[in-house]
Amino acid sequence: KINLRERSIYTKDLTVSYSLHIDDKTSILRVIKMLVVNDFLLTNISLSNVNKDNFNTLVKNIKNIPKERSTYELLVDIRKKMRLYHKTELGNGIEILKEIVLKMSMIQKSVNYIHVDFQKEDQVLSIKEKPKNLSNLVTFLKKVTPDYKKSDYLENYTKAFLDKYGPYTEVPLLVLLDPDKGLGSPYSKIFSISDTSNTKQSILLKEAIIKSIVSKNKYCDIENCDLPDLSDQEHINNFPTSLELYVKTIFCADNSALNTMIIPNSGSDKSGKTFGRFTYMFNRSNPISHMPEEIEVVDTPKNKRVLNVMLTNTNNSVVNVGTTGPDKNSIDIKDILVGVERDGESYYFYFKSRVTKKRLFFSATSMINYKNGEYLSYIASFLIEASHNKESNPFYIIRLLENFDNFPRIPAFYYKNIILTPLRWNFNKYTLGNFASKSELTAKFDAFMERWEVPKLVFLERNDNRLLLNLNLKIHRNELIREILSKTNVSIYEPILKNSNKLAEYVYSLTDNNLKNTTSVPLITRELDVAFNSRERKFILGDDWLYLKVYCSRNDLNTLITYKLSSLYKKMHDEKYIKLFHYLVFRDPETVKSFV
Repeated sequence: KINLRERSIYTKDLTVSYSLHIDDKTSILRVIKMLVVNDFLLTNISLSNVNKDNFNTLVKNIKNIPKERSTYELLVDIRKKMRLYHKTELGNGIEILKEIVLKMSMIQKSVNYIHVDFQKEDQVLSIKEKPKNLSNLVTFLKKVTPDYKKSDYLENYTKAFLDKYGPYTEVPLLVLLDPDKGLGSPYSKIFSISDTSNTKQSILLKEAIIKSIVSKNKYCDIENCDLPDLSDQEHINNFPTSLELYVKTIFCADNSALNTMIIPNSGSDKSGKTFGRFTYMFNRSNPISHMPEEIEVVDTPKNKRVLNVMLTNTNNSVVNVGTTGPDKNSIDIKDILVGVERDGESYYFYFKSRVTKKRLFFSATSMINYKNGEYLSYIASFLIEASHNKESNPFYIIRLLENFDNFPRIPAFYYKNIILTPLRWNFNKYTLGNFASKSELTAKFDAFMERWEVPKLVFLERNDNRLLLNLNLKIHRNELIREILSKTNVSIYEPILKNSNKLAEYVYSLTDNNLKNTTSVPLITRELDVAFNSRERKFILGDDWLYLKVYCSRNDLNTLITYKLSSLYKKMHDEKYIKLFHYLVFRDPETVKSFV
């Protein structure tokens, strides 16, 4: 048996003192590491037993080992260099990083040595400085958003209804969706993509935007793009009466007047959807709690992971699909009638109550994609989509500006002080030309960088994920080149990171019949300070509950919950900071990541 009361022991002493039948040092260390990782051998440097900063605790314990004095001095020097690097300007400090890696390699050889946050500690615009012109922006978007065909399959379903029943004939919902008695489901297994390019209005919009792109300006004022004014009364009536905008505060070096930016996920088409089941925690006088004309569709999702963000508390009437709920304000799905009426040149579905004879309008108050068959039943999807089919997409123009991949550089479009889409560069066969190998692509890539003035710091985005690249670094350039080789089109974006040390996103709700002169009121602020030693914590979603989301690898999940989170919760409970705590674990099946 090994005497665990000793402060330290060397591997050569293990073989001599304890007669271990292992000859080489590497094998001994491998066995010890396996024992430590599996908690058969507990030591004072086991990460699972450390509930504070692992690195600083390790330095402290190494200090108590006399024979490791040189290692301790190296670690102290590394810590100083890391703190110095943290204070350097974005894109600088490469030499300091090399020193850190060199000293780490003197202790232990490794493939990766350090994780770097590309943020610096400067001031950021406060939430007290409310962004200007958000209401004016919505009014402008209303004027230039065209009418368009939102759903091919729903249009085909409307034609089938007219052929079978005729206009202004009302059929029970469950009969219509029954494949034997009615038409069956309006959806195929693969959802169709809306075709928004087949109207005269959308063609005029694209032509105006292309003129701005070929002007080769880096920044374009969208008010000067000669977009057609579509603000006739019939068109405006199709614009949503409430919406949410997702924005962040910025500092743009090229144009100091630009201090606000619409983030990639621009917002929602209904006030309150962002918060889903947490809406009840806001002030009851808030307009998002008083929309009696809208009926909430309550459905049990096929994917149970989204239950956490779906609404479970509402002041409005509800219809339960595939689930049960309270009778109060509840509408029986058997009492819903479906009809088709003409509006202009098109036909649209409408819903009516068999009992009250009143029109029904169904909605969802969460950000769950009701068009995605993986989440809601086709009955719930049909109720929501058909109710909103006549409405315009308030972010149509922003989505349109994100197209045009065949141009090498797309300018940043802004409205007054608000950036709608950032400066963007596209890499594909149209902007680079044909290439048969990595070497050919590298030459074309270098020429592109110089001609189109690509900065050294850029964002590479994949869906909701953003990777900050420094194109002066060979490893980062190779990462981007690999991406270009594997994809038909790759876009990179100007990061606009200067003087911003926080990842702050604000949700603004605008609710008004005309959406004019509406005051922008922040419903919630999420501020995440990426500084590792920050003591500031932001409390959101009311005073009753604090929600924390922690990402980790699956290998670290048990350690995180068993030691770190449990210890934190127990300490907070003992200090009477909290009364109760729960945790949920979700695992991403396509990666090795989990979040708690």
